Amino acid sequence: MRLFFLNLCLMSSFSSFASIVVHDAVALLPAPGQSQTAVYFNLMNHTDKTITSFKASSGKAQAIELHDMKLQDGVIKMREIKSIQLEPHQSLKLAPGGKHLMVLGLKDVLKEGDKLPLTLCLSGQCVQVEADIVHPLSIEKASHNHHHAHH
Repeated sequence: MRLFFLNLCLMSSFSSFASIVVHDAVALLPAPGQSQTAVYFNLMNHTDKTITSFKASSGKAQAIELHDMKLQDGVIKMREIKSIQLEPHQSLKLAPGGKHLMVLGLKDVLKEGDKLPLTLCLSGQCVQVEADIVHPLSIEKASHNHHHAHH
């Protein structure tokens, strides 16, 4: 029964290890002919230690980088982030227009409804996550509906 439960955890878009929790992981459907995509998710640190390092990998990509988008001199610029600072019992949302993973050199063509397996290593603790491949418009629509739900 434990093995079955472990397999369920590894196969879902919700994953946790030693109280580091990742949920709602989605990857954007790449544009035709593109070999890169963005991944968004919620990350929660339920440990008593600050998370300071972050690395990600996937057998389906050449590289994955953590990026942030900032408005600078009237222009939105994207830059790679080499480390993070996530205090104990805090959360971090990777979302459009802010922090996100850039998946580079995709090895396969992804289709809507597919899963992108990721390994996220946070201060030495690694978590297996599967991001659902979604159409970019579904992210915008969900964000728009969520925004209006709070007015």
